[in-house]
Amino acid sequence: MTAHHTNGVTTARTVRRDAEEMKFALALLLSAALATLGGAHLASAGWQTTQPTLLYTVPAVLTDKSIQLTHTRVPRGVVIRYTIVNHGSRPYALQIWTGVTRPIPPKGRARLTVNWDDRGRFVYRMLYRGRSAGPHGSVTVV
Repeated sequence: MTAHHTNGVTTARTVRRDAEEMKFALALLLSAALATLGGAHLASAGWQTTQPTLLYTVPAVLTDKSIQLTHTRVPRGVVIRYTIVNHGSRPYALQIWTGVTRPIPPKGRARLTVNWDDRGRFVYRMLYRGRSAGPHGSVTVV
């Protein structure tokens, strides 16, 4: 900003005008900065919404010596409903991550829904009378 001088003398009126110009320039700069920051926030976040989760049904078969699970690698955020059939000779329960079914009698069925929100490797195992009973494996969430 240039000061307005009259014959080398700065008057009070000139100082007041300079102060008003400075306030105007500062207000203009501040409003431009706020508009830029506000626009950047909206541009980065946008009006996006979370995709609705998809529910997949995956079969699982328990036998005395194995757990047959078809999908052991799943994307993060997916919800899977496992339909479990016990082809074993004893009542087994299936534990997948933190979810556990009730004991499933031989030739019986159960369902277990798991929301895979976290990435990593998660154990699934067969339980007999509340204790781990042989077969186990892991589901990898990517």
